Amino acid sequence: MRLHMARALIASGHPAQAEELARIILTVYPATDGLRLQASNLRARALGRLGRHREAVDEHTALLATATAIHGEDARVLLSVRVNRLQQLAFLAEHDLVEREHRALLLALADEDPLRGAVSGARAFTLNSTGHHDEAEAMVRAALTHGADTTLLMGLARSLRGQGRHEEALQILADTEARHQQARDGEHTSLLHTLTAQTLLGLDRPDEAEPRARRAVETAQAHHGPHHHYSLEAATTLANVLGAQHHHTDATEHLTRCATAWRRHFGPHHPRTIATETELAALPRP
Repeated sequence: MRLHMARALIASGHPAQAEELARIILTVYPATDGLRLQASNLRARALGRLGRHREAVDEHTALLATATAIHGEDARVLLSVRVNRLQQLAFLAEHDLVEREHRALLLALADEDPLRGAVSGARAFTLNSTGHHDEAEAMVRAALTHGADTTLLMGLARSLRGQGRHEEALQILADTEARHQQARDGEHTSLLHTLTAQTLLGLDRPDEAEPRARRAVETAQAHHGPHHHYSLEAATTLANVLGAQHHHTDATEHLTRCATAWRRHFGPHHPRTIATETELAALPRP
């Protein structure tokens, strides 16, 4: 019953309550019990949704070590855990680990396996974050031949925007948003707003970008809390929009908070930390 409740809490956008419930379950069952393994997986997913990405990776890693001894390396549940772990590693910019695990997972998954979309999406995320936008585009387009996937489509929009192809990116985002208007998916909703705001900013339309950026911040923080990668990306986007509108005092205040948060929660060498500190340094001083 508690496991069902934890799953429902994650699905309904309440990861903090899900994580708390999963921790309670973990105190009840022995390490090798199947219910404990499920609770550990749910806790790792909840931690990731809360932006506690490193803790999520650690939980996934410990789960894999325990579950492999019970189920063997090829069990379907292990593949799902590895994919979830891969997505958290991508947020943390663990590029080498992501590349190796991406290759290994593609070898382990069948051509039509729906998990392949998430695997390619995570790898494209790291490619985009390091400026390899053309490579990310090629990877995403190849993956999309197996079926449309929201994460892949947003990765494609990122890659096009990174190449300066803003109109193409905006059209993809509009089409993706139209398909998901009825979905109560805070993760995708917030990121769609963020990417749309970034793309409008690239088209020199900051006044249109501002309401999108504000909605992104509101949605991301409600769904994930303030320190998830998506929440900080939304907040940084809003700061950049304010700068483009020549609200330099507000932009400086926002970017200062964002740069501090990126450094604290993702480290000084994370691409977004470096980019945000660079953007802050480039702002005119009020």
